[in-house]
Amino acid sequence: MWRRTFAALNLGPLPLSVFLRQNSGSEADSQCIQKASKYDLSHVESIVLKSNSSSIHENLTLEEALMRGVRLPKGRNLLLIYRNSPCVVVGRNQNIYSELSVRRAHRERVAIARRSSGGGTVYHDYGNVCFSFITSRDEYAPEKTIQIVRLALCRAYGIDAARLTTTKRYDLFLDGLKITGSAMRVQQSMALHHCTLLVNSNLEQISSYLRPEGKYISFNTTSVPSVRSPVTTLSARGIGGGALDAPDGVQLVEDVVRDFFLSCGRDIICHKVPWELRPHTLQMKHPPSEKEQYVVIDTRRAVLRDETLLNAQGYRATRGECNSFCSELERLSRAEWVFSMPPFTTEVAITTEAYHQAIKEDSLWSSMVCSKLRLSNLTERDLLEELSAILFKETTIECGSSDADEMWSLAMQTVVSHRLITGVRVRRVCSSALLGEAQSAPSPKTVFFDMPTEGNKEQGNEGPCGAVVRPIPWLESFLRTLLMGACCDIKLAGLEDGGTKDCDIEMLLQGLRLEMALTPDWGRLSFLPEDLVDNGLLLMVRGIVKCWRDQNVFDISFT
Repeated sequence: MWRRTFAALNLGPLPLSVFLRQNSGSEADSQCIQKASKYDLSHVESIVLKSNSSSIHENLTLEEALMRGVRLPKGRNLLLIYRNSPCVVVGRNQNIYSELSVRRAHRERVAIARRSSGGGTVYHDYGNVCFSFITSRDEYAPEKTIQIVRLALCRAYGIDAARLTTTKRYDLFLDGLKITGSAMRVQQSMALHHCTLLVNSNLEQISSYLRPEGKYISFNTTSVPSVRSPVTTLSARGIGGGALDAPDGVQLVEDVVRDFFLSCGRDIICHKVPWELRPHTLQMKHPPSEKEQYVVIDTRRAVLRDETLLNAQGYRATRGECNSFCSELERLSRAEWVFSMPPFTTEVAITTEAYHQAIKEDSLWSSMVCSKLRLSNLTERDLLEELSAILFKETTIECGSSDADEMWSLAMQTVVSHRLITGVRVRRVCSSALLGEAQSAPSPKTVFFDMPTEGNKEQGNEGPCGAVVRPIPWLESFLRTLLMGACCDIKLAGLEDGGTKDCDIEMLLQGLRLEMALTPDWGRLSFLPEDLVDNGLLLMVRGIVKCWRDQNVFDISFT
């Protein structure tokens, strides 16, 4: 779509390095000056840039390059326009597990990105367009730049100004439904306000990706949560009389905002109360040379050539700051950046049903255990019950329940800091207590881990709903050794890749046996052949880890 627009304006993609040198205030070589002579924008107040990339990471890198490499004096404004292929973008201080459908995005190859600005989580696709307003720090006024989008739409499509409203977060609402979300960032002498505009995006897709998948009892974090609102699109509200439903509908909206920015952008930014302006009274000015003010940035070429990121602000580079396009692109794509969020603590339940299902789905169950069971006097059901009794049966006895069919579960708490697991705790709880804690959203406070673990272990500790909650020292110690220090999203080598006989597995089983040495009763497992006992214990560990990953959505790797 952008090719047709550029051809109509007789434009060709301009190398990023040329634009940066022309507008950085630094000296440029003669060849660069010659290339940029027809893009001498020093006399222009408003400039519109269009990225030719549809990659979220490339376009975020382009924003970073402009924020660092362009010097904008007061009275000069920049608008960057780009569209992205399907992706989910979280704010700088947001938690990916509490904001989006990580598993669904991975399954459908939808990119997950973290931006450097604040704000909430948004879904991008070819049905929406991104506008980035870049100004000097002195002219930072998102309450005014959002009015450029609002007034442009009202004027072009005859929308009653009362229907299109803004919020204190600089979002746009059409008929009470959200169509634009904003995020801001101020860096040195530059300021950025970027926003999305839903034109004809698939609303079902948006809702399906912006929905956390974890089955948490509690989720505690200092991350900034998104302020969720019902959304709509311009086309869904009948704006444009059906024209915005067409393949070039988004391009039409781009053109509207671009032309309005070039004609009226400065007037709105300089106006004291632009939100009081009446759209129909605004006069569109026709710049003497619109071609000069609309520049296509060759973002794709910047990747291929790994162009240098200029520093036009004169500040000393910080430690670890990337100095080229590709190095910044790589940084934004790395898992370490995606996990660059405040520490968080999850609490999930492992039920006997989920535990049994995990064991039955393990390849070890069918390929090794089942065949060897024929040599013993245990059935498959017997083995499942024995593997469950080690974890769950003790609680039934301790609680004094007379119902042999009473169900018990494990509550497992995990602390994650910058991708690494830094804490693990385990408790036994009655499943009925879990039902009492069932709710539409996870609790922001710990549910089963606030009570002390020490004390009268014969009687247990009373938790929510009067349930008896007891620690499992041997299991907690083993899982701490196994998990702490590992990346939460990376499978444990040897244990989770199907291995059964390597040295790591043998050491793991030895460690488990040592931790279980004080366990009074192994049931009928203690009478089985040693290799079958080892396989049973390995199945038990794999079952716990699989349930833990599934409930936390730690089964998706970002590497």
